[in-house]
Amino acid sequence: IHRLPSKIRRLILVFIDLITISISILFSTLLTTPEQLVITSINFKALIFLSSFLGVSIYILSGQYKSLTGYFREQLIYKFALRNLCITILINFLTKSTISDFAPMNFLIFFWMFTTNLNIWIRLTIRDFILNTNKIYKTDSPKVLIYGAGMAGAQLASSIDISGIYEIKGFIDDNPSLWGRNLISKKIFPPKILDKLRNEIDQIFIAIPS
Repeated sequence: IHRLPSKIRRLILVFIDLITISISILFSTLLTTPEQLVITSINFKALIFLSSFLGVSIYILSGQYKSLTGYFREQLIYKFALRNLCITILINFLTKSTISDFAPMNFLIFFWMFTTNLNIWIRLTIRDFILNTNKIYKTDSPKVLIYGAGMAGAQLASSIDISGIYEIKGFIDDNPSLWGRNLISKKIFPPKILDKLRNEIDQIFIAIPS
């Protein structure tokens, strides 16, 4: 998807979001008791159309499709949650103004939870696919260790993962309490391991701010 023209990529993401919104409406309807949500097939189709139109419109206006999927970061989770909250509020307002008590509170909560979680899960899946594809295309990447398993080391490792230029074999740190633990799915080693890994590592990156 990251090698496609931007217009095609955005159309694919819009289509995925339309499917996501429809699935969220379906599951929210199934989880809402019939006594609380009396819905006909016509109303259900109208709700799908209304939610999809509102959802994609808000996503476009808020710039959701301008961000690069391969660089999806945790900060975007809050933006997804806020956008979907706006969609949920609009759905509630519009349905109550046309069909009295059509969308009860628990239906709206289910819808917000499903759309937000599906948006996040799908973006993370696409991001991981892009990163793994980059690694496949670069099988001869230099193998590196990062010296420093703190914030700077984590940020450096994230940048390296996105670029796909290097293959991270692990971290080195002087703090004994970190040895054997993992940072970003990579193991943290004591400095003495350098002698054993000498022939397996091409470079060592220093990530110690001080």
